[in-house]
Amino acid sequence: MIGKSINVSPEGMKLFLEKFPTNLFHRLLQRLRQVRVIFESPLSGEEIELAGQLIWVDYHKPAPSEPYGTCYIGIRFGKLESESYRCYEEFVESARTS
Repeated sequence: MIGKSINVSPEGMKLFLEKFPTNLFHRLLQRLRQVRVIFESPLSGEEIELAGQLIWVDYHKPAPSEPYGTCYIGIRFGKLESESYRCYEEFVESARTS
């Protein structure tokens, strides 16, 4: 699923998902609390993969005949000691200072 980052911080990020499957929404609320985010660092171009916890969902239900709705999700990353997390922290710091 492709999303757009709306807000980033060292602790997490807010994502916008334009085409969020309606049938996945209920699974998300009931069972899926861990999420994985993969994105390309604008600084280095390398792929960054992070795991986090879903902390909130703002789902906009479509018309009954539509299979997709829009969704904003909040993800909190734990303090990880990984190369991906260090790259993410550098990205957040550069966004903060630019």
